[in-house]
Amino acid sequence: MRTLFLAVRVVTLCLASAGLCASARAQGLPVTDNVANCAWLKVTAHASGYEYTGQAGLGAKRSYSATCYMQLVFMPATGDNPNGRYGAPILCQVDAANWEASPMEQSFSARKLADGNAVSVDNYLTFKNAAGDVIQGYGVQRLSISVDKTGAFRSATFQTLGGELMDESMFFGSFMTVVGGYTAKGSTVPVTKVPPQALQLVAGGPCS
Repeated sequence: MRTLFLAVRVVTLCLASAGLCASARAQGLPVTDNVANCAWLKVTAHASGYEYTGQAGLGAKRSYSATCYMQLVFMPATGDNPNGRYGAPILCQVDAANWEASPMEQSFSARKLADGNAVSVDNYLTFKNAAGDVIQGYGVQRLSISVDKTGAFRSATFQTLGGELMDESMFFGSFMTVVGGYTAKGSTVPVTKVPPQALQLVAGGPCS
């Protein structure tokens, strides 16, 4: 009777969280460390907070977003990272005519784990948009890599588990600093869906 109860409980959990069960099923399938090397992701960051006016106090509440692109690059294993790392600059349109790649210290960097996940802690990221908005601050991010039954790369998803809006984060309508929080989500896209301006920013890089 107890065995039946446990089985029903597992099924209930699976129905409630399909991702949890999919992850559990995939645990026995090896995920090659560099399988997502050079994959492209489209990532949208959402920010919410208040204008900061210094000692005068907090101003208007602001919410805004930025959509950018990332090309993952795998970095080989080291003593501290036996499964290697994934990194990527954040490639964003910054005005009507120009795109920029984030500097190294404001780019994605995550430790690859054996189960296909890559996790970053205290990653300092910057997302921008053509209007002039800036989303910047520390966060915890998860990169989840999926493979097919042969172990070949299928897709990857990107998710911010928690982000702090700070420093040069700015709302274009008032050009005021904004303090608050941000989240970012994204998934892989084919290279044909990547804007040519973003492709140009990494031309000549390790994936060219």
